[in-house]
Amino acid sequence: MAHSKSSKTYKGGIMASNTTLILKGLSHLRYKKLNRELIGFVREADLDPISLEDVRLYASATNDDPSRYSEESLIPPLFVSRLIHPFLIDTILDPRLEMNILKMVHGELEIKWIAPVFVKDRLRLRMEIKEIIDTKAGELLKISFIILKDNSEVAEAIAGLLIRSPQEREKGKSDGEEKREVILKKSIQTEGDQALRYAEASLDNNLIHTSNLFAKISGLKRTILHGVCGFAITCNELIKEFCNNDSARIVSMKGRFAHPIYPGDTLTLVCYRSESEKEVEFELVNKYGKKNIRFGRFEFR
Repeated sequence: MAHSKSSKTYKGGIMASNTTLILKGLSHLRYKKLNRELIGFVREADLDPISLEDVRLYASATNDDPSRYSEESLIPPLFVSRLIHPFLIDTILDPRLEMNILKMVHGELEIKWIAPVFVKDRLRLRMEIKEIIDTKAGELLKISFIILKDNSEVAEAIAGLLIRSPQEREKGKSDGEEKREVILKKSIQTEGDQALRYAEASLDNNLIHTSNLFAKISGLKRTILHGVCGFAITCNELIKEFCNNDSARIVSMKGRFAHPIYPGDTLTLVCYRSESEKEVEFELVNKYGKKNIRFGRFEFR
């Protein structure tokens, strides 16, 4: 079992340049399977204070209103993903993991918000590679992230990264899902340049989001929108509809990323009644009926 700790402080800039990603992407094409010896690998670090500029940039890239945020406000809920990204990129670029990064997409995400996080807060983050499992779509790497403030947990995330197999295809089937009561349908419009803006705001400049050439090398039609961007946009709409636009009421959110979202797509958020009054099940669907986010669950206070 691999185990490592670090007291390094991560800065606000992008951890890897486009040139680095291009070179790494090409060099990692030779990798076929993830190195499971890295299960249990741990990294810890203090983070820089959260800046208002970064918060507003993230809000703008996720169909949120940046003017809502001030130096005394809560951060956007999915800003958590920006905090963890430097750890994530360091891990997937580590040659010891043997990841083909041009075949990698976010497979699933679950986040729990435990306590408020504000602009200017100083935080510490702990990352651990939890497991690597085989699925029909490819290998799924699960990484946990614990965010702490004053030694108390304020958020927890589990990211599932999918390394797509050559045989993997999105079929768009219903998978025998039972009929559920629809309680909301809402149209969401993405923008043609949204992947580029989100890449800057989130620090995630994976080439499948920024380069049509490398997206095609990876087997895609063109660049795709970050799955987490679609997740953040969905989260904002759910907060408006079920939390009276009060992000402090969100408890948890999870979902599985399925069919790619292409910048400029018109999407539909479909919400279903759940057994709990404080929970909503949801899906994000494109105009062709293909599901972009499946098995979604949103819990609130």
